[in-house]
Amino acid sequence: MFHRLLKIPRLNSKNTWQLLALAAGLFTYIMVFEWDGLDDHQPVASTALFPDLKVPSVTRVEITVSNQTVRAERVNGHWTLAAPVAYPAQGTAIESLLLGGQRLRPHTRIPMREVKKQPGGLADFGLQPPRARLALQQGTQHFQLNVGSRTPAGSQFYAQLGDAKEIIVADAALLDLFPRSADDWRAKELLNLDGLAFDRLEVRPRPPGFVVQRDATNRLWRLTYPMETRADNPKLNHLLELAQKWEVQQFVTDNPQADLEPFGLQKPEAELVFGQGTNDALVVQFGKSPTNNPALVFARRLSHTNIVLVPRELLDAFRAPHTSFRDRRLLAFNPNAVDAIEVRGEENFTLRRATNGAWRVAPPFDLSADPALVRSLLIGLGELEAVEFVKDVVTDFTEFGLDKPARQFTLNITVTNAAGAATNAALAQISFGKIPSPDKIFARRGDEIPVYAVALGDSQRLPAAAFQLRDRRVWSFDETNVLAVVIRQHGQTRRIVRSGEISWSLNGPGTINPAAVEETVHRLGELRAAAWTARGEDSLARYGVTETAHDLTLEVKRAERTETLTVAFGRRGPNFNMFAATTLDGQKILFEFPVKLFEEFVSPYLSIPVP
Repeated sequence: MFHRLLKIPRLNSKNTWQLLALAAGLFTYIMVFEWDGLDDHQPVASTALFPDLKVPSVTRVEITVSNQTVRAERVNGHWTLAAPVAYPAQGTAIESLLLGGQRLRPHTRIPMREVKKQPGGLADFGLQPPRARLALQQGTQHFQLNVGSRTPAGSQFYAQLGDAKEIIVADAALLDLFPRSADDWRAKELLNLDGLAFDRLEVRPRPPGFVVQRDATNRLWRLTYPMETRADNPKLNHLLELAQKWEVQQFVTDNPQADLEPFGLQKPEAELVFGQGTNDALVVQFGKSPTNNPALVFARRLSHTNIVLVPRELLDAFRAPHTSFRDRRLLAFNPNAVDAIEVRGEENFTLRRATNGAWRVAPPFDLSADPALVRSLLIGLGELEAVEFVKDVVTDFTEFGLDKPARQFTLNITVTNAAGAATNAALAQISFGKIPSPDKIFARRGDEIPVYAVALGDSQRLPAAAFQLRDRRVWSFDETNVLAVVIRQHGQTRRIVRSGEISWSLNGPGTINPAAVEETVHRLGELRAAAWTARGEDSLARYGVTETAHDLTLEVKRAERTETLTVAFGRRGPNFNMFAATTLDGQKILFEFPVKLFEEFVSPYLSIPVP
């Protein structure tokens, strides 16, 4: 609207009147700027046209073209359109215009006596009447700029400041900041949740809609309809972030009496409601899509009543089944707050955190726990997710095997009672029951009655016995204390004896690399298991550890006695590590031997070639 009126007509050879108008404009321009005989126009000014204008202090901006006015007002720091329609405004676009006005400087001033010499007077400059009028209010100050036509070159425009008679010529870049219509200054966001107090989000109609309520204390969402349960907070918060950027693609109509039927809004297909308690603070209704663009949907905010078009994709996300907004995580806790972990199942044991942060398996096992394995256990529990909501109301857990769980993990924290005594309090609990299919296992939280199904593999990765959490340091010795290494493989035996620093000799056929043997023994002295696998003699064959397999015996001098340490290798595991067995605390334990140590050192330097 405004830009079109501020431009001069395009040249058309068939239009005599346009030629005459153009000629008149060129004549005026030459008379004012180029004619050497005309010396009365003022030199270029160096000061701002509005020296007192302060953008943050402006409270009203009004632009008028003919009888059409766009007016915006700043209220409590926020811009709002007041005319031709009341609507939230784009503050950035308005303040860009104000900055342009603040920086505006006249290039030339034309005295009124020169203007009167022109055949059409002010009309030759587009100022009788003005093409447009810009009015600003700043406290008690008022600023007004009457806008005329562009100069023939188009890069500048004629204007008059307030009631001043002279004409100024200024940079036409300011005109590019004028809105083409009121829609250019409207806020494009369908929703503006900033500053909106709400603790309820509702999707109507219901069914099939849902309701979530936000707790005032922990700020967490909870599903309250069609059932009472935990909600998926990350998903809901992400949707609310996207809703803040839900842009209007087109302002369709502002007529409050418009017929709603063609837009599908007489009986809306859906409503998005933001409420505080029982009061609806913001309601947006959605209708149908235009026949030529199913990706858009008609919408209106009841507080504005105007109809707009917005992308349908986000609406479809809000209208997903309520189950998609349920929290699939079974446990939510802070790992740093856990002081003890009770495990019940194949083996009952308890892990306790010491004051220095180290973990230990409590008696009767009394083992130092590996911090990385304990951390992995806590992460594994925190990442457990339901793959299926099996049953929401359960009174008898027998059919799911959860009356007497196969395994149970309880996370405790230490609290101090009123008497000053420290006691344990359950932070979270998860129980596992029957296995209904090869890939699922039933589970439940200790504080809920629903039964879930989780991935069987996720539960099997959790430790079932105390030894699976013990310190992964298999043994520790200095290579200088190793007296000999005995290799058994392929039914053969070879003995490598240490005779000095980086000096080794082989008893038997073949050759050795003493430096490589020294480095290999050094690395074996700090052997750490990649993971603990199983225990007991009956587990050896299952992992490929047999009498004919490859094994090493290290004779290590400790004080006044010689100790023998043995490791026997089996087949390769799913993580490419080698299964291996050793004896710890008088018991055979299988573990994953690091593949790099085996392939780069043990296999080439402490093995017997195939006969």
